[in-house]
Amino acid sequence: MRNNSFLRAAFLLGCLAGFLSVTSGAALGVTYSYNSIDFGEPGGHAVTRYVPKIIYFADEGGSRISKPIIITGGTSPTTLRVKVDDKDGVPGVGAGDYTSRVIHKAVISVSCDIAATSKPTLAELQAQYPAEFDAMYKDYLAKALDLNNQYGFHYAHPTPGGDAASEIDAVLGGDWKGDKPEIMALYPEDLGSVIVSAANSGGDDSETGYEEKFATVSLTFAYGPENYNYLEVPWPRASVSVTIRPHDGSGENGDNGGGSCGVGLGGALLLSCMALLRKWR
Repeated sequence: MRNNSFLRAAFLLGCLAGFLSVTSGAALGVTYSYNSIDFGEPGGHAVTRYVPKIIYFADEGGSRISKPIIITGGTSPTTLRVKVDDKDGVPGVGAGDYTSRVIHKAVISVSCDIAATSKPTLAELQAQYPAEFDAMYKDYLAKALDLNNQYGFHYAHPTPGGDAASEIDAVLGGDWKGDKPEIMALYPEDLGSVIVSAANSGGDDSETGYEEKFATVSLTFAYGPENYNYLEVPWPRASVSVTIRPHDGSGENGDNGGGSCGVGLGGALLLSCMALLRKWR
């Protein structure tokens, strides 16, 4: 009997302690959910992409390449910078030189566990439960980043074309910014580089196996959803192309790549000397 009485008393004390802890609001938490609307994004989180309106090739120093043909040094790699043209009338490349477009919207939901009898606003949650708010907000940002990555970089790579396309190799440089949406939202002027190299040096047309090699290198820059065909859908995009001709550097014949390059350099030096003579007079 004494043992039964002791057990009943212990059970009653346990129930009382549990009741007091619940009524004091110090124990059990409640799960409250928040979504994009709570975070100030009506209609859901918007995935926005920024595409330059006009792009052009520049040399390694940043000067615009205006000639339609670039003569490369044989098989040596040639670096072409990809830059955004400043055409909006405002000095410097900025928002006016880019096209922005929302390509996807989605409601992102997150939740937190707190000991509150009613759902607080985000401001109240941050003030009263800062640790829980920080954890939930980090979760929200991570889900937003995942969504952005799903609709990220879609199509922007250099494509050799023309009769000698197989003779030219063109790859994006290691500093390419086009696959980083967060950087594109800052309207950069320099998008990175395209590295072009020839499989064989060009040569004299009269020499068998050493015909002049010409190839067109094009780059198209665009963003879009997965499986999006940039040619069929009127999506913001920018393109640029240039003809590449490798030379062997011999400079013997006029139709030889090296000869053409040598003549061009000599002509430039001659004009420079004439300009200096006029100045001295």
